[in-house]
Amino acid sequence: EVRLRATSEAARSVVVSKSTSQMTFGLPAFGDLDESTTIPLSFKWTNAQGREFLVVPRVSGGRLEFPETGEDGFDFYYFASNMSGGSSSAAERFSHLSQSGKSKGFVKAFKSVFPNIDDVSLEVEAGFPVIYASVKYSKERFALPLMSGAMNRVFTLMVTIASSPDSVILIDEIENGIYFERMPEIARAIFRLASVNGVQIICTTHSYEWLKAVAISAEDSLADLRLWRTTELRGHHAVEVFAGDDLKNAIEYGAELR
Repeated sequence: EVRLRATSEAARSVVVSKSTSQMTFGLPAFGDLDESTTIPLSFKWTNAQGREFLVVPRVSGGRLEFPETGEDGFDFYYFASNMSGGSSSAAERFSHLSQSGKSKGFVKAFKSVFPNIDDVSLEVEAGFPVIYASVKYSKERFALPLMSGAMNRVFTLMVTIASSPDSVILIDEIENGIYFERMPEIARAIFRLASVNGVQIICTTHSYEWLKAVAISAEDSLADLRLWRTTELRGHHAVEVFAGDDLKNAIEYGAELR
């Protein structure tokens, strides 16, 4: 049984069990299963209000699918380490901000990170929406994905945070493509947007520069920070947890935290 301890709607527990009334088979053999095959596993979880949900997944099209439960949960977004940013999804989210009257505030936050940007707009190119940006000292607008990989990645992260309140965002190797001298201001902008929108960010990193940038930029948000560091000793794995204050003190001391 797995339990999440929390003081909000995130508190829940889940039990995964095997049903003896169903045929047993190897899960990797999805290609050999028929569209109506039922997996011999059941998932039962209890939310913070004590309500139970029971789901038995099925195999369809070679994939494991879970039916709708009617539970109103959190929205989750995942950014792979090699993803510079999705043009269509970023454009759609920026359009959502524009329709809700929040695009000006977002553009101001983005310009605080990239001061050479004068404005951001949504344009149509070959029938597809694309984010364009105007730069200072130029009358032309340029497609953001063609201007800078780091700029496009940061824009996608920021617009996802700004347009997805009360969500959870997972980012693998968040430092990828970002020049180390720009990390503090980018981290600061991400912190502020996440705080305003109630977004939980979980990210991985191999960069000491990013950890340093986080410690510097957290400002009054140190209490909201946690560093989870995995270690291995004599074949055993463990997880060390550092609070925000501990992270900042360790960085100032020059300790190796990667």
